[in-house]
Amino acid sequence: GVKEDKKEQVVMQEEEVDDDVYNEEEEIGMALAERELRRMGEIREREKEEMEREEVEKKFQEFGVELETSKVYRAEEYGAAERREPDITSETTAPDGRVDTVYADGKIITKYPNGTKKVTHENCTKVTFANGDIKTTTADGVVVYYYHTAQTYHTSYPDGVQVYEFVSTNQIEHHYPNGAKEIVYGDGTRKRIDPSGREESVFSDGVIVRRDGEGREVVTKIDGESSII
Repeated sequence: GVKEDKKEQVVMQEEEVDDDVYNEEEEIGMALAERELRRMGEIREREKEEMEREEVEKKFQEFGVELETSKVYRAEEYGAAERREPDITSETTAPDGRVDTVYADGKIITKYPNGTKKVTHENCTKVTFANGDIKTTTADGVVVYYYHTAQTYHTSYPDGVQVYEFVSTNQIEHHYPNGAKEIVYGDGTRKRIDPSGREESVFSDGVIVRRDGEGREVVTKIDGESSII
């Protein structure tokens, strides 16, 4: 009986040791998995930021904004020495903490204590705010404002036309000074609204819906058949 009791105790101790080893290995495995997930998340976040930045710069170029220093912007943000900066001719610090740096090619970079940065170069002024918003103004008066959180572009033209582009839905809206609007939705549907309130929507399948100022609608199918709603 004594031998059997001792044998039982030895078996129980061995099982406890096995459990401890298993639990320790499980904890190590979970820690490694969590670290790998964090690392992959950081990589995806950097890739997303890079794609957004490239999309912004591409959009600015579509409006005639000269951004020959775009590689320099990326080098400043990510510490990559893709291109050597022109020589600095002067650098001054204002009492409020603002730092103005003037380069040999005429570019001026102003950094503010709140994280805002303004770059003035040739016919373009670009302001990058601490929250990720970007405002660019060209010499001919075109202003492009990019809302980072909403992923929306708002372009203002000197003639009063306002253009809104929603990246997440691919929706584009043109607002005219006389009150007219043109909207293109992500699915290809186009809507026109005139100053009197009348609307015309052309859907991707060819159906046309016209609405008068009193809310009555006329639906025209692709075969030409019309019906009043």
